[in-house]
Amino acid sequence: MRAGDRENKGSAVASGRVAAKAEASRHALVEVAIERLLTHSLDGLASLVNPSVLARTSETVSVDTAYRLLESPEATLALVVESVASPEFSAPKIGWNALEEVTRRGVETHDEGVALESAAAVLRHFLEANFSSPARPLGRILDAAALTASAEWHGELAIREERRELALQILEARRASNQSIADNMRWIGQEAFAELRRRPKPGLTMDSIVMLLHSLADGAVDRMLISPGCMSLDEVVSAMIELAMALSEDGSMSDPRTPDNEDGRRVFTELVATADNFWSGGGRMETIAEASIQLDTSLETLMVLFPTINHLADSVLRVRTIASGIDPGALEPMNVLLAASLRRLARAADTIPAVVRYASDINEEHSVLNELCQLAASIASNVGTAVEPQRLAEQLVSLASQGTSQIETVELLLEMLRETPK
Repeated sequence: MRAGDRENKGSAVASGRVAAKAEASRHALVEVAIERLLTHSLDGLASLVNPSVLARTSETVSVDTAYRLLESPEATLALVVESVASPEFSAPKIGWNALEEVTRRGVETHDEGVALESAAAVLRHFLEANFSSPARPLGRILDAAALTASAEWHGELAIREERRELALQILEARRASNQSIADNMRWIGQEAFAELRRRPKPGLTMDSIVMLLHSLADGAVDRMLISPGCMSLDEVVSAMIELAMALSEDGSMSDPRTPDNEDGRRVFTELVATADNFWSGGGRMETIAEASIQLDTSLETLMVLFPTINHLADSVLRVRTIASGIDPGALEPMNVLLAASLRRLARAADTIPAVVRYASDINEEHSVLNELCQLAASIASNVGTAVEPQRLAEQLVSLASQGTSQIETVELLLEMLRETPK
């Protein structure tokens, strides 16, 4: 080998060693960077909301005033977290609409048409809000900074102990925020299930289904923001609806007569469906003894579930009217659920009038018509109507029980419940 070749080879080896050493050093620095991002992220966030920085940026208050109002970077960060967790928080200047406003617009999107199409429109509205609201990126920033303080985190790298309390406070606020979103989304599932006469499968609840749907939506929105064009909103909405259908089954989830065991639940659901088909076809059965013959079920078995024909009718009407039950919630979604339930009651009065008549004779707290009265009275009390709440509620249910010929009057009365809460 010539001297020049030996020199070139030696130089290449030396260069390779230098490059390898540089790469190893670079990798070591990246590891430190990752470690610091995971363990010191809250330091970075706190520095961004330092009162003095905020005062100079806002140009509206002095530094001294900012410290008097906010106390410290940590207290400021905690105040931000607490504020944005509220569904009532809004900041129009930066394009942040209150969650309640998003819900109100979702209610306006809803109509009494085909249940799945209506649910799809409302879901799409909620998803679209994620692509412009500052709540989305801020939530992800806060999540990333605090996740290693979670009880479910088992990695070696974690938030520093002196920041753990603040991290836990952030996680608690984020849980509250997620719950607010779930509460505001829940009515969509309630209404769709009521219209489709479905309930969660055994072992599931409406809350668990909403949480799974929310998780699917969150993951899909994150993926779409990171990889634009990877999927469409229509595909996400369709997947959410298919998941909801897969996690549910025919029947009412709110009927207090439903047995706890699986076999009893199945028999109960089949009897209610068979009775519905019989009455819908124009058949007559006026006593539970007649029902046992028409439903081909022993009288003893039937009476354990339905002591009288009125109780059987109540369960049939419940599936047709408010299959997903009634739960407290925001005023506008509750108005939607009440109005839709009354429309379904009116349709039932047209198609199975005997069932509505029998169900009307039950004066029990958990009968479906009493539950509708309770919901209407509760809304009326919150709004503060000129008419006594209980009287207005009874009028609404009584009119709807007479059939669709009274729907216009029902709608006029419902307008009284859409006023500004007192």
